[in-house]
Amino acid sequence: MRTLWILLLGGCGPEFFTLTPREARLPDLGPPPPAVGGIFAAAPTVRGVVRLTLEPPPVRVVGWSYCRPLISRTVPSEAGVVDPEGHLRWAFVTVTRGLGDRAFEVPGDPVPIAIRGHRFWPHVVGVRAGQDLRIVNQEDHFHDVHALPFDNPEFNLGLPTRGLDTVRRFQKPERMIAIKDDVHPWMRVWVGVVEHPFFAVTGADGAYEFRGLPPGRYTIQVWHERYAGVSREIEVREGALLREDFDLDQDRP
Repeated sequence: MRTLWILLLGGCGPEFFTLTPREARLPDLGPPPPAVGGIFAAAPTVRGVVRLTLEPPPVRVVGWSYCRPLISRTVPSEAGVVDPEGHLRWAFVTVTRGLGDRAFEVPGDPVPIAIRGHRFWPHVVGVRAGQDLRIVNQEDHFHDVHALPFDNPEFNLGLPTRGLDTVRRFQKPERMIAIKDDVHPWMRVWVGVVEHPFFAVTGADGAYEFRGLPPGRYTIQVWHERYAGVSREIEVREGALLREDFDLDQDRP
């Protein structure tokens, strides 16, 4: 019994270490969220990339085992994924002003989030206010789903087995809502709740695009969990494609 007790103490729980951004590998666990927002059948109106101009910091990595040597994994943090050219992944780009009282139909299909590989996938998603968000456990481990909004109701529930899911709906726009796993504290997904379809999540190349944005003056905001966001006034002209790149150069306060 004493030997088993020592094994439990030594073999369970997370262990944290760091790697350089090039050493840390982050495999996609499914289709990435759309880097294109707006009216998909319309022509592109705004296109650009989000870049990091700071030196990328070391990537925090968690390793763990569940008291069985064969079940041990490592998960790099997704808080600062950047390619060698500085293109920043997981930035949330959205129009915050200029659409006035225009109304847009809310999609009927839910936005999916999977729990897989002891990660939430995707790491950042956008959802319309009033649209369903479906979170499903695709692992044989207990996971907790704890949403921490400011303007919408909080929820906290367990998904103990593979195949269990929860469908939730945020009625009020809110940028951004953190959803975490209290059992596995490194697991976190960020949800942007938007009142219109003009939002996008940058992919591995840092790119985003809006389609069908009507002519006018707008404010575009870029949010990132690790770096201070930026906002900029733009003007969309009839029949023109606007190139608008964003550089993030400060850590989040």
